[in-house]
Amino acid sequence: MFFNDIRGLYKSIFQKISDQGFLKGRERLKDLETQYFTFVFLCGGNTKEYDSRNVLLRVFNENEEINTLICENLQMLMSELDLLSFEKILADISKMIIIPVESIGTACELGAFTYLSPEDNKVVAIIDKKYSLNDSFIILGPIAALRKMGRDRVIITSFNLINGITRMMLSQEISNLNKHSLLNSHKNSGYLFSISKEEERTILEIWNFYTFFAFLIDFACVFKRINQGMVEDYLRIVYKAETISFKELSRNVDKDHIFNCLFNLLVRFEYLMPKKDRDFFTLNREFVSKKKLPSDYDFGSILFTKIIRKVDKKNKIKLFSEISILSEKEGKYENR
Repeated sequence: MFFNDIRGLYKSIFQKISDQGFLKGRERLKDLETQYFTFVFLCGGNTKEYDSRNVLLRVFNENEEINTLICENLQMLMSELDLLSFEKILADISKMIIIPVESIGTACELGAFTYLSPEDNKVVAIIDKKYSLNDSFIILGPIAALRKMGRDRVIITSFNLINGITRMMLSQEISNLNKHSLLNSHKNSGYLFSISKEEERTILEIWNFYTFFAFLIDFACVFKRINQGMVEDYLRIVYKAETISFKELSRNVDKDHIFNCLFNLLVRFEYLMPKKDRDFFTLNREFVSKKKLPSDYDFGSILFTKIIRKVDKKNKIKLFSEISILSEKEGKYENR
C-alpha cells in the first residue's frame, strides 16, 4: 500500500521531467560516459567434454573489471524466456562474444551471431589451425566476414585431443583477449529508444539491451529505487508512449518475462538488491562503493544523457532534492 503511494509521487516527478523539457527527442549515446559494466559472453561446448571456456575464464579472471557470461550457468535467471531470446540478451549486453569453434553447437552460434547484427558485430572466433585453410562454409562464410572487420577478430590455435578431451591450446593472442580492442569500443552505443506511430498509438521501442541495461542502473542511481512499474511509468509519461516493446525481440515475447530476466541479471551481478517483502530493488551498496559513483547531481548521464546539464541549475537541484526527500520518507517507513 505504501509503495503504491510512493509510486504515485514518483509519477508526479516524472511529469515534471516531461513538463520542464529535460528530454527533447532521443539523443544518441555515442559514448556512454559512465562505464557501469563490461561483460564478455563465452560460447563453447559442454564443459564436461571441452575445457575451452575454462582456458578463457582464466584469462578474463585476471581483469576484475570484466564479468564473463556463460549461458548454462545463468539459465536459472531466464524467467520464462526461451533460450534463443535469453542468449540474445546476453549477447546484446556484452562487449565481446568469444566463440571457440569446436563443435556443431559452436559452429551454429558462429553463424548466428556473426550475421545477427552485422553493423554492430562483437564476435571473436577461435578456430583450429588444421581447419583454417579449408574451403568450408565456416571458413568462406562467417570467418571471412569476421576477417574483413579486423585482423583481431579471428584467432588460429591448436585444438588437441588429450585423454579423450578436446583442449584448446593457450596462445599469446588468447592470453591478450582481456585487452582486446572491442572492450574499449563503443559499438554498443546507440539510441536508447525509438518513437513511432501505429494506428493512432505512440509506440516506444527499446533499441537494444546494452543501452537499456545501462539505463536501468542509471535509473536506480537517480531515483534510488526501481521496478518494472516505475520504469514503464517513466517511459509512458516522459515519452508519452502508449505501447512499450523491445526492438531486438519479437513482440510475441512477453514483456514481463524480459523485465524479470533483466532484473535477475542485475541482482546476480550485484548491481541491484531486492528489498524483502517489497516489490522493488535498490542499488547494491557494494556496487556503489566499488565503482566510486559520483554525487547525486552527476547521476543521469545515461538516463538523461546531456540534456539534463542544459537545464538551469536551480530546477535541477530542486528535482534531485524531491527525489531525496521521497527516498527519506520510504526509509523512515522501512525502519518503523
